Amino acid sequence: FLLSVMLFHFSNAAMLPLLSQQLFLANAERGFEFAAMAVITAQLSMVLSACAAGWLVPRIGTKPLFILALSAIPIRGFIIVLLLTYYNNMPGSNALLLATQILDGLAGGIFGVLLVLISENLARGSGRFAMLVGLAKTAEGVGASFSNLVGEYIAEVSGYQAAFLVLSLASLVPIFLYGVCM
Repeated sequence: FLLSVMLFHFSNAAMLPLLSQQLFLANAERGFEFAAMAVITAQLSMVLSACAAGWLVPRIGTKPLFILALSAIPIRGFIIVLLLTYYNNMPGSNALLLATQILDGLAGGIFGVLLVLISENLARGSGRFAMLVGLAKTAEGVGASFSNLVGEYIAEVSGYQAAFLVLSLASLVPIFLYGVCM
């Protein structure tokens, strides 16, 4: 579980800063506006998906919902790679890139709710719930830190498409780990 949490954040955390940089480079006069819209889009969809997660958990369970959250990241990343490769600087491409942030919010909202629920299920009866949540939050931080380090390095050396591709491929691992091992 902790490895899935860490790898989820490793594959996800750098995508928003990299996308903001890409939007800024392509639209210097409106770069800050696009960066702000990317954050706002992700946050709004995160609030909605967190509310939906609370409603969906009793209906479909935590495992399929958590796998849905994990799956949103590779879908988002591969869409960004396709847009940057084939539709970059075309009319409407910036709006499409911003729309990928809905998937970020979907993943983040569901992930945030389910992290606590899964931790509670794993720690039930042991008296170690707070410790497990603390470990999960530490795994998040480690994954996010390395995400930005690795993502920025790849973008600098090989370009933004390569960075998004590597992060997207890495995001497949937590889906497999959680789906098979939990």
